[in-house]
Amino acid sequence: MKELRVKITHEENAEVERLYLELNNYYSILGYMSKYGSLDTNIFDKKWEEAIELGIKLDKLKEQLNRKYYPVENSMEYKDYYFDFINEELVYKT
Repeated sequence: MKELRVKITHEENAEVERLYLELNNYYSILGYMSKYGSLDTNIFDKKWEEAIELGIKLDKLKEQLNRKYYPVENSMEYKDYYFDFINEELVYKT
């Protein structure tokens, strides 16, 4: 498997990581509420809608950064990508 690592700005990295962690927190809350039952389904529904909106926001940002940094040369080789938050990189994989 071939990888290409592209440096992204600290601000871009921080925003993607923040949204990712926030969305995971919503998933944890929703999982807990589902398992142990919520006293108020309105709260669950509200959190569910917030999680959906956050997921859409994260996906849009990821796609925006992918378009910005996608390698033009040999672009057909790269089928997938992920974010390396520690090194502040967008990693493309074949």
